[in-house]
Amino acid sequence: MSVCKFSLPIQNHTTCDHRPVPSTITSKTSALDLMVPDFGSIVQKNQERQKMAHDGGVKVRSFRVGDAVFVENFNGSPKWIAGRVIANRGPLSVTIQLNNGT
Repeated sequence: MSVCKFSLPIQNHTTCDHRPVPSTITSKTSALDLMVPDFGSIVQKNQERQKMAHDGGVKVRSFRVGDAVFVENFNGSPKWIAGRVIANRGPLSVTIQLNNGT
C-alpha cells in the first residue's frame, strides 16, 4: 500500500496575519511563548479596520408600517413588484403585502 503525501499552501490568516498552528502541536507555555506578539490586539485592530471599510459604503435603511416599497421578484417577470410594509419583524426585517394580493 502506498501513501500519498501532499501539502496545501499555508497562508496567513486575514485577521491576525499569522499562520495557523498545525493540530499536531500542543499548547504548552514556555519562555518562548512570552516572546510571541499579542494576537488579540492585532485581531481587534484588523477587525476595526475591516468594519470601518464596510460601514463607509452602507446606507442606513428603515421602513415604517404603510411605506410603499418594491420587492425583487426572483421567480420571473416582472423583476420588481410593488408592495406595502404591513409589519416590522425586527431591526432588519419587515413583512410586505404585495399589491397583487400575495
